[in-house]
Amino acid sequence: SLLDLEGRVLYASPSHERVLGHEPQELIGLNVAELVHPEDLAVARARLGQALAGGTSTVTRSRVRRKDGDWVLVDGIATPIYGEDGAVTMLLATSRDVTARHEAEEALRAAERKYRSLVEQLPLVTYIDALDAESSNIYTSPQIETLLGYTTADWVDDPELFLKTLHTEDRERVLAEHAWTHATGEPLKTEYRLIASDGRVVWLQDEAVVVRDEEGGPLFLQGYLLDITERKAAEHALAERENLLQTIIETEPECVKLIAPDGTLLEMNRAGLEMIEADSLEQVAGSN
Repeated sequence: SLLDLEGRVLYASPSHERVLGHEPQELIGLNVAELVHPEDLAVARARLGQALAGGTSTVTRSRVRRKDGDWVLVDGIATPIYGEDGAVTMLLATSRDVTARHEAEEALRAAERKYRSLVEQLPLVTYIDALDAESSNIYTSPQIETLLGYTTADWVDDPELFLKTLHTEDRERVLAEHAWTHATGEPLKTEYRLIASDGRVVWLQDEAVVVRDEEGGPLFLQGYLLDITERKAAEHALAERENLLQTIIETEPECVKLIAPDGTLLEMNRAGLEMIEADSLEQVAGSN
């Protein structure tokens, strides 16, 4: 549109009919302020004043009334047009209907809020990492602070925090597993230890997938961390008991054997093997 110095329409392009429902000639002589939502009017006038002062205005987003009374959201910008004497004689106003985009953005934000509300109540940590050598963090759910003592900001601000907290005995293996997932796009499934901020060793189950765009290009790694410290402690305690029991059986001077319900020999200690003059369990296992 072309506007005079008071903001009245001198010329309106044919696209106004599509956006506002007005035929161009219906807008001639109309002050644009009459179409702007009252709550947006002060900002719109300020941007016009900026252009009148001799500079292109910044983009203004405002609600503009259609002919049918509905409101559309418009991004507009005003540029001064100068006369031969160097003074501003009129304004060139360009605008774009961003209603659909705004509604899509609002829907996306609502979905993100719903998603965050869901994942942040789960009894595990969800995360999004970049597909770089450090697996630098993009997003980590707040449960990470309870688990390891580091805030979500700590993970985002320090790209090397994962490397710093990764247990030295697991580092080479885990980095290789991440690199393989990055290179092949195959899912990640691993277990390792991280060192919490207070020095605790925390065992984690880490499962993630590479998220791709519509063309199949890799975007980022999305996954979860599950605290399996108690499970690992239980497994370790069970292994120790089994080792202790095996030691007791092997050092028992009398024959100790394990027989299946059908009478098949499953296990026999060293003393038993010596009694029957067998060199190894394999020689007699399965016999009746």
